[in-house]
Amino acid sequence: MDKVFDYAGVDLKFIVLKMLSVTPMHGYKLAAEIESFFGKKPSNGALNPLFDYLETDELIESSETVEHGKYKKIYSVSKKGLEYLNNSAEKIKSLLNR
Repeated sequence: MDKVFDYAGVDLKFIVLKMLSVTPMHGYKLAAEIESFFGKKPSNGALNPLFDYLETDELIESSETVEHGKYKKIYSVSKKGLEYLNNSAEKIKSLLNR
């Protein structure tokens, strides 16, 4: 069964995948993007286990880079992650159209 990472009443997994489908980014940038949309920044305690879960399920991929002398992990949505997003969107649309 899919694990739900609830955030503001929405599955944080879906939010992260949707944002990463637009552009790859590191965790801090992703948290800032979520904050700009929802008005509240998710904690590292919420995001880090989610990143691990999504990578284990092969819904996201990561690469390493160094910016300004600091190590950063850049996340991007995988092909499997895009399929998950499309399937989820279709389920949501069908529920709303009932």
